[in-house]
Amino acid sequence: MVDNYSIQRIAMDFRRTGWISFWVQIVLAVVSSFIVIFAVFSNSFGSETVQNPGSDFGFFFAVAGLLALYISTFWAFRYSRFGRQLGAADPRARPSRGMPCSW
Repeated sequence: MVDNYSIQRIAMDFRRTGWISFWVQIVLAVVSSFIVIFAVFSNSFGSETVQNPGSDFGFFFAVAGLLALYISTFWAFRYSRFGRQLGAADPRARPSRGMPCSW
């Protein structure tokens, strides 16, 4: 059986890692979202330029990357919540080994 100190240490590590990765990913998401929005608007206003056939493919991957970033940001937030639940003072409030994580 794992002692209470080990559980508290793991819970604190989950919370710290979750919050650090959450805020780093929020900053990256904001910056990359502005870049994609700028690219969309700058491309639509320049009607005299020739459309590159590969730009739609690149835009698709940029949006897919942003969606993956948003999902991983949500997961990082859930890690911090899981750390809080794991570090609860009442052992009955902690998640059990067989209990699935409620997302």
